[in-house]
Amino acid sequence: MGNCKSRNRYSFFFDTCLRHEHCRASAIARYDESGNLQRMTVLSERQISLARIIQSRK
Repeated sequence: MGNCKSRNRYSFFFDTCLRHEHCRASAIARYDESGNLQRMTVLSERQISLARIIQSRK
């Protein structure tokens, strides 16, 4: 899978976003000062218009 260790001495994070039609996902990786992967968070969402939400509630 690759190396999960960073090469610098500072805490940092990396964020990437993927999109397909009405779906979107963001992946965030956070590393500690030693360069070890501390946490990985993935957020996904489905985009629909406000008009569709209102119409579906009628």
